[in-house]
Amino acid sequence: MTNTTAIVSVGGQPRLLRVSLILRGADLDPDEISRLLQCPPDSSHRRGEPRKSGKPYPDGMWEIELAGDGDSSLGNLIERLLNRVPPHANWDAVSPTCQVTLGLYTLFVGDNHDFVIPAEQLARLARIGAEFWCDVYVDSSS
Repeated sequence: MTNTTAIVSVGGQPRLLRVSLILRGADLDPDEISRLLQCPPDSSHRRGEPRKSGKPYPDGMWEIELAGDGDSSLGNLIERLLNRVPPHANWDAVSPTCQVTLGLYTLFVGDNHDFVIPAEQLARLARIGAEFWCDVYVDSSS
């Protein structure tokens, strides 16, 4: 049975949602992370590889992401994102070598919108040592 008790709640549904699971580390090897997690990234790079601007990346990064719209709940997107990594993935070998972050990018239009992160998903994120990072945009012109 799924526990959907709300731990975080902030006022309707946002218009746009994107969630990502990001791993960063100075010596992060994206191929090794993919092997340990048994999941390919949507984007990745090694420290020192050039950015589009030509400046080198200061650290390695491995990321998977999912985008939703006004009909997607944050809880559903996080669940689908976390389920991309198999349950038998070797998080114990990953976590000590890099920073793990769940990123949320959202656009609210108007006011009094909210989102909920179910307790079960917060517990899953805590088990893998993930931080929560939120980037909120508000369009109050409508």
